[in-house]
Amino acid sequence: MQNRDLPAGGTAAPEVVRMPHDHPLRRFIPEPEATSTFKNDVVDVLGQGICSGEMPPGHVLNMDELATRFGVSRPVVREACGVLSSLGLVVSRRRAGTVVQPQDQWELFNSEVIRWRLNSPGRASQIRELSELRSSVEPDAAVLAAERATLGERAEITTLINELLAAGAARDIPAFHSADKRFHAAVMTSGHNAMFAHLHHFVEGTLESRYRQGLMPDEIDPLALVWHRELGEAVVAGDAQAARAAALNIVTRSAEEMIELSQLPVTRPIPRRTRGAVPAQG
Repeated sequence: MQNRDLPAGGTAAPEVVRMPHDHPLRRFIPEPEATSTFKNDVVDVLGQGICSGEMPPGHVLNMDELATRFGVSRPVVREACGVLSSLGLVVSRRRAGTVVQPQDQWELFNSEVIRWRLNSPGRASQIRELSELRSSVEPDAAVLAAERATLGERAEITTLINELLAAGAARDIPAFHSADKRFHAAVMTSGHNAMFAHLHHFVEGTLESRYRQGLMPDEIDPLALVWHRELGEAVVAGDAQAARAAALNIVTRSAEEMIELSQLPVTRPIPRRTRGAVPAQG
C-alpha cells in the first residue's frame, strides 16, 4: 500500500498539512471522571503542585498542615505521600521529613505524571518530549507489527480501526479516544517485542493525559482518520514501510494539535479526576 504523504522510505518527519475544518480548531473538554477518594484528592493536588513547580525540589511537606488544608486525617496524608513517593516525586528522609524530589527522580512515563506535566507551565516541553519519544518508538513498533502480527491480532486491529473510524466520522470524541487507545496498544504489542509491548502503557498514558487535559480537538482531523486507516491496513497487509509512514504521520500531527490547542482559551474548566482543591490551569 503506497502512502503518498511520505517520501519513499518514510524515515524523515513529514510536513503535515491539516485538512480544513468548517470552524477553527477547538478543544474537546471531557466530562469529569466519576470516582474519587480523599487520598486521590490529596495525591492529585500535590502531584500537580510539584509538577508545576509550585513546590520546588527541597520543599518539605508538613503532614499537619496538609491534613488541615485538605480536611483529612494524617493517615490519609501519609497514604497520599506514599503514592507520590512511589512516583519519585517525594522522598521521606529522617529528621527532614517528606521532601520534594528533583525531576530526574520522577517516574516520567507514569500517566499521572504525564498528565500533571501537561497541566503545568512546562507543557510545551512535555509535548515536545512526548512527541520525540513516540516518533522514535511507534513507527518501528508498527513495522514489527506488520511483520509479526498473528492472524488473530490482525483481525483485532481490523475491528478496532473500524470502530475508531466510525467514532471519528460520528464526531464521538469519547468513543474515538477509547478505540484509539486500544488500537495503538494493539499495534505496539503485535510486534511481539517485549520492550515495545511494555511501552504501550506509556503510549496509552500519553493518549489518556492528552484527552483529560483538553488537548484533543472537538472534531477529528479527516487526514488523521486516513492515517489511522492506513496504519491499520498496512499492519494487516504486512506492509512495513506503509505502517511506518502512517505511524509517523499520526504522531507528528498529534503533537502539532496538542501545541495548537494548548494555546487556546478554555471555554469551561478542565475537570479534575478528583474533587479538586485547586483549580486546573488553562
